[in-house]
Amino acid sequence: MKICFAFVVVVGVIAAIAYYLHGSYLLGQFDFAIATTHELVAAETNFAKAHPDRGYTCDLSQLTKESAQFEGAQTLNRSGQRSGYSFVINGCEKRTDGKPNITYEIIARPLRGSGNVCADQTGRVWFYDAKCDQE
Repeated sequence: MKICFAFVVVVGVIAAIAYYLHGSYLLGQFDFAIATTHELVAAETNFAKAHPDRGYTCDLSQLTKESAQFEGAQTLNRSGQRSGYSFVINGCEKRTDGKPNITYEIIARPLRGSGNVCADQTGRVWFYDAKCDQE
């Protein structure tokens, strides 16, 4: 009886540790998505400065190709995914008047679970927000 009780306690402790570590892992992915979104905002700003005639871009591969300082460029360029999140850039206006594009929106969606991370041309990054979660 004592051995059975000890076994149940050990299994319970291992399960609690695994549950805690899994939560930490997901939190780490979320933090990484926020950091990557900040990197993409900086890359968009640099792209718009380098191409004043075009402004911002919604082409993730073009953005990462021209951003040598961007740490995750190769990973994002190949798959659009990084550390459990999928990244897209939307909201660019197709200008017919020859003026540069002045808007964009970055959306990072988790491959599993919830917790979108978003940003736009203002440089503000937000998450757990109704606007971001509707995207």
